[in-house]
Amino acid sequence: MNEPNLAEMLIEVRDSVRDIKHNQDLIQQANQQTHSEVVRLRRLIIGESEPERGLVLRVDRLEQRQERATFWSQTSIGVVITAVIGSILTAIGLKQ
Repeated sequence: MNEPNLAEMLIEVRDSVRDIKHNQDLIQQANQQTHSEVVRLRRLIIGESEPERGLVLRVDRLEQRQERATFWSQTSIGVVITAVIGSILTAIGLKQ
């Protein structure tokens, strides 16, 4: 049988260690990239030192604007309905 000798075993161990170190380097690079991306996304979402540039504040402002628009739309519809009913009542003589 052809059993590996000590030198071959050491070479195999050395190669395995190199592979492990290479994989660790790749993992560390991926981790750094992920961290950078998380920081960038956090800045986009909350705005960091400039909250007015963050998406959270912008979405909140849009929601507030929508609520105001809904209120004024409903109020306008109520005014129109009241005016139409008043006009009809005046036209048929029930209201003076």
